[in-house]
Amino acid sequence: MISKRKLFFSFLIIFILSVLIFMHALNENAELWRENGQRDRFIYDVRIEGLSGKKVNDTTIIMVPLPATKNGELLEAYIQRETSLEQRILDRYILHTPERYSNGPYFANLTEQLGNKSFSNGWTTFIMKTQNGYMLKLESNQSILNDIYITKEVVMEDIDIFDPINKESPILYPIFNISEISTVPYRDQIKYDSKISYETYVYLSDNIKEGTKFIQVSISANNDPNEWEKEYRGEYLVSVEESLKETGNVKVGATLTQNIWFPLEDE
Repeated sequence: MISKRKLFFSFLIIFILSVLIFMHALNENAELWRENGQRDRFIYDVRIEGLSGKKVNDTTIIMVPLPATKNGELLEAYIQRETSLEQRILDRYILHTPERYSNGPYFANLTEQLGNKSFSNGWTTFIMKTQNGYMLKLESNQSILNDIYITKEVVMEDIDIFDPINKESPILYPIFNISEISTVPYRDQIKYDSKISYETYVYLSDNIKEGTKFIQVSISANNDPNEWEKEYRGEYLVSVEESLKETGNVKVGATLTQNIWFPLEDE
């Protein structure tokens, strides 16, 4: 016959193991559902002003640089992964998470977010392959135009903030006439010695040749603070800012700058 003492200790062990498994699942869930800002991600922002109220004939087309690698390859979003058994039990029977979220959050890539998408201001976006590579095409059949404001976020598997150009992290593409890249040591990484500049281009159809158009296109990208020690956390910004009167294919300048959020005092 099993003594009460043995039963008590058996129950205690089972209880402690259950609590540990539950806490482990909670920690996994917290990481799974953490905010996008706590992941490798970039924000793509397009702002074009000087269009609102402009009366035009025919179709209006604008093309601007798109986030891609330096070789022009489009970037995939973070891939959903199957959750652990503990997480599935926690989600289904305790947290009552809807079944469609059983594998955690889904992150759409930029093609899904901007490929053939219509906006309420009369513009439609397309991911278009040009002779110089992929670009974002903005098209309107309206006779009176509106300014353009687009902000999209993409969560990725990995973003290298230290050498994004050579480590296939997103930059504004197309890329021409890049400045010389010099690097300096930063702990066990390297980073750029100064800001990087290069040329890219935009396209504006001839029906908007009158007046000045202000174009701002940017990428702000950060690495996952959960995967990096404090002194390695940071971001980089790639931006184009131009006031244009020309139409057609117009070369514009782009700059890339880096920012380490918590640099050590001796750096």
